[in-house]
Amino acid sequence: MTWLFNMCKFFWNKYFYKLIFSKRNLAFISVIGLILSTLPLIIIGFYNHPSADDFNYTILTGAALRNNSGIFAVFAVIGAAIERATSYWSVWQGTYAMSFIAALRPSLFSEQLTFLHSVILIGILILSIFYLFYVLLYRILGYDKYIYIILASVTAILSIQYLPNAVEGFFWYTGGVGYTFFLYLAFILLGKSLLAFHTKNLSVKNCIALCILSFCVAGGHFAITLLGFVFTIILFIEALLNKNLVMSFKIKYTVNTIIYLIGFGLCVGAPGNLRRQESFNEKQTVIATIVKAYLHGLGYAKLYTNTVVLMGIIFIGIIAFLGSKKVIYHFKYPVIFTLITFSMYAVLLMPGFYSTNGIPAPRYLDIIYFGAILFFSTNIIYYGGWLRNKLNELESNSQFSEFITSLKPLALNIVIFLFIMYGVNHLTTLEITLSTGVRAIKSIVSGEAADFDAQMDAREELYHDDTIKEVYLSPLTVYPELIYFDDITDDKENYANYKIAEYYDKDFIVIQ
Repeated sequence: MTWLFNMCKFFWNKYFYKLIFSKRNLAFISVIGLILSTLPLIIIGFYNHPSADDFNYTILTGAALRNNSGIFAVFAVIGAAIERATSYWSVWQGTYAMSFIAALRPSLFSEQLTFLHSVILIGILILSIFYLFYVLLYRILGYDKYIYIILASVTAILSIQYLPNAVEGFFWYTGGVGYTFFLYLAFILLGKSLLAFHTKNLSVKNCIALCILSFCVAGGHFAITLLGFVFTIILFIEALLNKNLVMSFKIKYTVNTIIYLIGFGLCVGAPGNLRRQESFNEKQTVIATIVKAYLHGLGYAKLYTNTVVLMGIIFIGIIAFLGSKKVIYHFKYPVIFTLITFSMYAVLLMPGFYSTNGIPAPRYLDIIYFGAILFFSTNIIYYGGWLRNKLNELESNSQFSEFITSLKPLALNIVIFLFIMYGVNHLTTLEITLSTGVRAIKSIVSGEAADFDAQMDAREELYHDDTIKEVYLSPLTVYPELIYFDDITDDKENYANYKIAEYYDKDFIVIQ
């Protein structure tokens, strides 16, 4: 059997390790893979157009922009966005930060800027993953910078390519801002907070940044504001009990916590929430909500684990294992880590089950999916480090050291072989074509996206014609699944019809 060990060791050292698993090369390949897989989504974003609540949330800001000019327009638009947020806080829901940002969509200033909707929503996803992994893996755990880049890139690819409702998560601005945008912002807040605790330093500048982020996150979707509340309180308790933190740090983080609690109170206690809740009649008890969140969390995690996602998570685990060789952290409590991270993931489901006994909107599934991917990714990284430490302990034992050293090349080759064979046997064409990147390419190449864009451009010409007050439109002939969300109807009293008419100052808009 010696010849088999030697052959595996030869191929591992000469080909796999030096060429394929060179950390620098693999990091480069991972980033290129992320860019290439995301590029079709950016391109199809140029064919995108605002729809539905994009107009409702910008009625006031649109009027302010039309009725003012120069520097006065800037102040008028911001004032109108604040007015929109406060009015919605009073009559519909407490998500004040979401309402404010939704009222400032880029296409408000020109429909030609609609491509920025997807750039912003995809961009903050990538930024949040890279920043959180930078803090957790590179700064706190001490992973090599190339390893952290690989793991962040693969996690971002999985998060983007199989988002359940990409049209609502990336292309419909109001829906994306209301849900996915603030979740990514919450993870940036978490990363910035953890970095402050790791360095035991919280400057005035960073404290102000944390307070601004906290106030914004607290005013997002209820699932996200609850998640932020949980980790902010946990860190606040840590700040109070940690004797290694100076008093100035404790005071500054206390200020940040108070800011979050104020925002949380404004969001949850808004008068509009009571009115909105009247449209739902399936409110649950707290105990039932928690139980259902955990049970359904398992179900959604299983639902989203297709072959591509599973292979991506396994790949992350392999790289984490290989990259943890020089990591000092001991990864002693994998089960506790899993329980804590799964609980944080389950928190995302709780507001939905509490208020409606379910998931009230398809875009809600996007934040559940992102939470599941992050749960899988962080856990496989933790268990990879834990396994590496166990093997290191065996290697330190003279009785097993020689055996473990000789077994490594064979074991790694077997793992790689099984990984490839699993993909060959289970990866289907359907799973590949279901990725958002492939769907975007198909829509672009077929001309469907361009046809949709041309028809919407023709409509917008009529919208901007001040001589036409009663607008009759032809129905769309194409409905690209990634960039088509909603349309007006032949009923001028329909919600979408009269909101778009109000935005463009028309008497009515209908399909004829």
